[in-house]
Amino acid sequence: MSRAIRSGREPHMINDNVKEIRVDEKLGWGKSLFYGFQSVIALNLFLGAVIIAGMLKLDVTETAVMVTMSLFAIGIATISNSATGIS
Repeated sequence: MSRAIRSGREPHMINDNVKEIRVDEKLGWGKSLFYGFQSVIALNLFLGAVIIAGMLKLDVTETAVMVTMSLFAIGIATISNSATGIS
């Protein structure tokens, strides 16, 4: 294995259209901002369920179900983006 591959400087292709991003790999500003923005959006999506549940005056159990469903939907969206290679 060459030194460049071990250091993460060359991309490791898993198959024809999927690239593995290594921990020590430096991403460009565009990709870094995109992934950061995607992470912030995914982490804050459950707040919509909490706000809507508060407006509807739902009890704790129903609010928990709404938050759980929103986190489940976020997980499905993340998996589908990963599987299709959308980035």
